[in-house]
Amino acid sequence: EGDCVVVYWDILLFINLVINGLILFLTSVASGSRVSWLRICFGAMLGAVYVMTGELAPLLQEPFAKAALSLLLILAVFGYHSWRTLLFTSAVFYLISFAIGGAVLGWLGFWQDASSQSRFVSLGEVSGGVLIGAAAIFFCLRRTMERASRLPQMVRVKVICAKRCDTFYGLVDTGNTLASPLRRTPVIVAERSSVPALVGKAHTYFSGREESEWVRDFALCPDELWQSRVTALPYRTIGEKGKMLLGLRVDGVVIEAKGMRYRSEDCIVAVTDKKLSANGAYTAIVPGRLLTEGEIEEGKREWAS
Repeated sequence: EGDCVVVYWDILLFINLVINGLILFLTSVASGSRVSWLRICFGAMLGAVYVMTGELAPLLQEPFAKAALSLLLILAVFGYHSWRTLLFTSAVFYLISFAIGGAVLGWLGFWQDASSQSRFVSLGEVSGGVLIGAAAIFFCLRRTMERASRLPQMVRVKVICAKRCDTFYGLVDTGNTLASPLRRTPVIVAERSSVPALVGKAHTYFSGREESEWVRDFALCPDELWQSRVTALPYRTIGEKGKMLLGLRVDGVVIEAKGMRYRSEDCIVAVTDKKLSANGAYTAIVPGRLLTEGEIEEGKREWAS
C-alpha cells in the first residue's frame, strides 16, 4: 500500500491564523504603520486560506505566485500610500516572516535528535518556535522604539492649501494617533498663531470665541475655504474626553527632517489656541505617520530659512 498523508485542516487553519496574525502585527509595529486589529485578522484569514488552498493547487506554491499573493496581502492590510512605503513594508514583512521561520527550525533542531527520521512535528513543537521568535522580535522592536522615543525630533513643516501657505516647526510624536473618523487621515495639531495664512478670514471667528465654541457656531465662520474643507475631529486627553477640534483638509504637506523631505497629500491641519510648547520651541504636534508613509525626497530646501 502507498503512503497516506493525513491533513488535519482545523489544526492547519489555526496554526496559520496565529502565525499570520503575529507576522502582520509585528510588521505594523516595525514599519510604524498603524492598522486596526480587524485588518490584521482579515489579513491572517486571507493568508490561512491561501495556505490551505495551496495544499490542493500546486501552482500556488510557485515562487511567483507566493510573491504576488503576499503583495496583495500587504496591500489589503496596510493599504497603498506610496511605492516607497509599499517596498519598505514588504521588506519588513519578509524579514519578520523569515525570522520566525528560522526560530521554528532552530527550536526543532534544538529538541529533536539528529538521528531521528521522523518527517512530522507536533503542534507544540511548532508553537514553541513561533512564540520564541515572535517574542524576541517584539522585545527587540520595543527596546529600539523606546530608545528612539527618548529623542524628540524637531521638524520643519510647510503646509499648502488653495494658494495659502504656512511654515512652522513641529515636534514629531509617534504616539499621536489623532486621525479623521472615517478615512483615518493623519492630523497635525498646530497653534492657530502659527498658521495665519491657513486661518485667513476665519481669524475673526476664532479669536472672538472660546475654543470650545468653535464647532458649535461654525456656521457663522466667514471663510469659504474653511466652510468647504472643514473636518470636526473628536479627541481626548488624560482626564478629558468628548473634546472637538476643527481641522482643514490641506492640499499638501512637506516635512523636512535630518536632511530629508517627506511629502504627503493626505493630511489635515487642526488649529488650537493652547500652547503646545512651554518655551515656544515648536508650535505643532506632527504624527509620525507623515514621515513613515510620506514620499521621500532628497535635495535642498524648497523654502528659505
